[in-house]
Amino acid sequence: MVQQLSLYGTIPVDQFILVINTLIALTGINEPQILLNYNIILDPLINLKALQQTNKNNVNHNQIEQFLIKLSTDWDLKFKSVFKHTSSTIKQNDLNNQSTLLYKNNWNLQITDIPIASSKDVISQTFFETFVNQLSTDYLTNCNLINFFYEFGYMPKNEYWLKGLNSNIIIDIFQIYIYDFETKKLKLLDENNVENSWFMKSFININQISDIDLINSGNKDLLFLQKQLSDLIHLKVIERNLMDSRVKS
Repeated sequence: MVQQLSLYGTIPVDQFILVINTLIALTGINEPQILLNYNIILDPLINLKALQQTNKNNVNHNQIEQFLIKLSTDWDLKFKSVFKHTSSTIKQNDLNNQSTLLYKNNWNLQITDIPIASSKDVISQTFFETFVNQLSTDYLTNCNLINFFYEFGYMPKNEYWLKGLNSNIIIDIFQIYIYDFETKKLKLLDENNVENSWFMKSFININQISDIDLINSGNKDLLFLQKQLSDLIHLKVIERNLMDSRVKS
């Protein structure tokens, strides 16, 4: 179990290069890593009926909770230059055949809890994470990843792609894409959101969730970054319900 502390913001297109150069100056990293992820959200095939039980304080709470599963893997896109490739367009020939990704052996599996309800200045959320990389090649030859999870009672609900930069410390800057079945190309999740077409997530993962000193230190680091970038980006706490991966009954 990992506890993640985070803040989110948006970056207008015309501010993208300025933000990147500012982050390079702050972090000392001259070559941000390219961030390219293909993500699948899995939903339970059977939605179990909630079992409500009253606790000692006469408050009803759910005894059965189901969660969405997120699977992530890398996909290839060749950038000629990190700073020149700021276009929102991804051509079809930039992508590998997506069906081959389902047979890849290296996937990240994540189940997240709803963020902690508190008055703190950063988001605090726990998640469980593992890697799906122990499946035999012979098995995957005849059964892709989706079929594998179907046997466990899960099926795809949504899929999306991320394209952006990673500072290799605590900052991701990215765009979110979905597949357009009419044009058979990837398009921005919100094509009308031109002024804020880049998203920024700054985060720190705390592997020992009982270490209060590490959590407090992480809070201070995020708030310091928030202050340093306040003239460029408004890093903020987003609505916790938007990050709730529990299946609604």
